[in-house]
Amino acid sequence: LKKIAIFDWDVHHGDSTSKIFYDDPDVLFLSLHRYDDGKFYPLGDFGGMDKLGNGKGEGFNLNFPWNLPHKYYNIGDNEYIYAIENIFLPILREFQ
Repeated sequence: LKKIAIFDWDVHHGDSTSKIFYDDPDVLFLSLHRYDDGKFYPLGDFGGMDKLGNGKGEGFNLNFPWNLPHKYYNIGDNEYIYAIENIFLPILREFQ
């Protein structure tokens, strides 16, 4: 295998997976997750948009954090579909 793309799109940031591949330019890690300015589990700033990878891996760790206005507010299918079609699919096509 030469390149691997990991697309993590559940409610929590995949911080452990992200950290494993943070320096690797052959692995593209994309995460779509609830963030609430770092106050949503797993807490902290590692799931923020500014965490892009390190060294040769810079630019290959991409976070799309949802910051919700209220703890009972939900992201639905329409928001996920929009983000996948307009943000993630173009990035994945480029990575090929």
